[in-house]
Amino acid sequence: MTDNRTQFEVATDWYYQLKQANITTEEIQLWQEWLAQDKGNAEAFKKVEELMCLTSSIEEISWPDDRELIDDGYDGEVSVKEHLKNKKSRFSIIKSYMKNIDVNFNITTRKPIFLYFSFLLSFILIADLVHCGLGFDHMNSEVVYQSDKGVNLPIVLDDGSEITLGADSKITVTYTDKNRHILLNYGEAYFDVAKDPLRPFTVDSGNRSVTALGTEFNISQQSIRSVVSVTEGKVIVEPESEKYIARMTTNLFYKKLETDTFLEAGQRISYDEKTITTVDSVDVDAHSSWRNGTLKYINESLGFVIEDINRYSKTPIIVNDNRILNLRYSGTIFVNGINGWIDSLPHIYPIKVDKNNNEFNINYNLKT
Repeated sequence: MTDNRTQFEVATDWYYQLKQANITTEEIQLWQEWLAQDKGNAEAFKKVEELMCLTSSIEEISWPDDRELIDDGYDGEVSVKEHLKNKKSRFSIIKSYMKNIDVNFNITTRKPIFLYFSFLLSFILIADLVHCGLGFDHMNSEVVYQSDKGVNLPIVLDDGSEITLGADSKITVTYTDKNRHILLNYGEAYFDVAKDPLRPFTVDSGNRSVTALGTEFNISQQSIRSVVSVTEGKVIVEPESEKYIARMTTNLFYKKLETDTFLEAGQRISYDEKTITTVDSVDVDAHSSWRNGTLKYINESLGFVIEDINRYSKTPIIVNDNRILNLRYSGTIFVNGINGWIDSLPHIYPIKVDKNNNEFNINYNLKT
């Protein structure tokens, strides 16, 4: 069946559909595909959103009657600012506005009341543009969350999104009118994102950004790499230096680059400053099991395992030989049994463990 609707009509339908509380992730993806089909689609949607935002917020202006014009009393001999100081005006919004600026017009006509309304209309239009986000993005204050060593921290954000912050981890949260931005400073975090198609949820970790809609995913940021795994929904992983978001008020129209990576539920990817791995399948329950006090690994580098353990161990673990870092480990570690796990290492690997100066020192055992 041929769709004879104009781009503007289709854009209007999408606008109202995105406003629905029960919109699904699949519908949002279809919307993004429609935007990508034609540059005119994105332009039409932007025009619809601007129009809807303005018409829904501007109230009808009450124009002056004859008595108000007669009673105005402004003769142009003083500045408008000075005149308003000496007269109780019915236009409180202009009076408040004029207090912050120095306006001095040489007006000889006795019809300044229309000037007032010109200022009023301009002021309202500018205020609505700001309110609608057409060029401005109101930023709320940053909020920093930091967990203690050995203790996970549950967090509920203003929009209902939930974060479980791993032990010895830190995030910085910045919410604006158009974006929800999280910086994972260090450590690990699990994100259960509240659905808001008009305000993307982005987490920066290392030199890449992970953007979600309504999704659950985990990010672990270690010394030289970040690991992203998805439990539910989809995310896009993109280099911070090449991130492309169309300058629409929704900020949700992505131009996929060759360096972008899409992850679905049950998939994982890791990256460092220079490289990014291919997408592979993963046991997502194992990757997020740390929330329940167990750390599970399958064929992982012992160096990364120990780095995780150090966020939960009360006693620092020091590795004194780089050969140890490349050993492979598979198994489960209980955070309340770390000392026992460390004691077992010499029975598995050619290493020795010494505890002195309130720290565990792990060395390669040359006798083995």
